Amino acid sequence: MMPFLDPPDHTRVRRSVSSFFVPRAVQHLRAFATQLIDRLLDQVEAAGGGDLLGDFARQIPIAVMCEMLGGVATDDQERCCAWSDALVEASQPVTDDAMLARADAAADEFRAYFGHIIESRRPDRPTT
Repeated sequence: MMPFLDPPDHTRVRRSVSSFFVPRAVQHLRAFATQLIDRLLDQVEAAGGGDLLGDFARQIPIAVMCEMLGGVATDDQERCCAWSDALVEASQPVTDDAMLARADAAADEFRAYFGHIIESRRPDRPTT
């Protein structure tokens, strides 16, 4: 997790994500987030109400991050939410072995999932 990295790792990771925060990218995300929020509110309204956290607020950051990263299927976003929840839980001031085990498993699954996406996007390397 980037906030816990020290230079030079923090600098390397920060440089790799900086393109996500240029004005053009942020404008795209603003439009995406607006459509997402409208859709989620429509769903809550159609259901006659709902859980503001579970049906609405929890979904927004993961959906936006998945949009930023690209290649994340909408169906996989709930898995990303669960992995994220496990990692956040383990960053609390008081943790136990079960929480840490869930966070370790979530980190491994995140790494495998996004590792596959990254590998699928790598250009073919010339053979030597």
